Amino acid sequence: MQINATLFIQIINFWLTYAFLSHFLLRPLIMLLRHRAFIRRGLLNSLTKYESALKEKVAQKADSLVSFKQHLKQDYALPTISYPEVPLQVVYKKSSEDIEQAVRVSKEFFVKKVSHAYRD
Repeated sequence: MQINATLFIQIINFWLTYAFLSHFLLRPLIMLLRHRAFIRRGLLNSLTKYESALKEKVAQKADSLVSFKQHLKQDYALPTISYPEVPLQVVYKKSSEDIEQAVRVSKEFFVKKVSHAYRD
C-alpha cells in the first residue's frame, strides 16, 4: 500500500469543503429552522392565552345569561289569566236547508277560484 500526495490533497479538500458548506449552508439553515420553531412556540403560547381568555368570556356570558333569565322571571312574571266561562247553552241553531245552502255556495266559490287559479 502506497500513500502518495493525492491522499493528503483529498483530505485537505474534504475538510475545506466541509468547513465551507457548514459555514455557508448548514449554519443559515439551522438558524432558519430555530427561528421558525421559536415563532411557532410563540404563536402556540399566544393561542393558548387567547383560548383561555375566550373560555373566560364564554363562562361570563353564560353566567350573565342565567342572571338575566332570573331577573326576567322576577321582574316580568306573567300574570295569571282567568278566562270567563262560556255557557254551554249558547249554540246557534240552523236549519238543514241553511246548512246545505251554505255548503253549496262555499263549494261553488272554491271550485270557481281553484279552477281559475292557474289561468290568472
